Amino acid sequence: MKVDFVVVFGLISILKKMAINEKNLIIKVECYAGYKADERPISFILDGHKLMVEQITDRWLGPEFEFFKVLADNGKAYLLKCDRDGEWLLERTFPQ
Repeated sequence: MKVDFVVVFGLISILKKMAINEKNLIIKVECYAGYKADERPISFILDGHKLMVEQITDRWLGPEFEFFKVLADNGKAYLLKCDRDGEWLLERTFPQ
């Protein structure tokens, strides 16, 4: 079976973009622990890159998740959420 390199490369590129923009992508987050564990995110790993949280621009508590809109050191804003079990998910990426 012969596979066209351009088609495969294009498909991989599309899948990577979908993974970054896909809701509920599980991510690894390093947190500050103050009065409670995982109080707020200080960094997270996305697509193999460690991003530092420069600012938390918004934060709210939902019935099942705690949400954090953060500005990372790459200039992009991200909406992170943490469930009751401490699993972190990428909800949304905002353009620069």
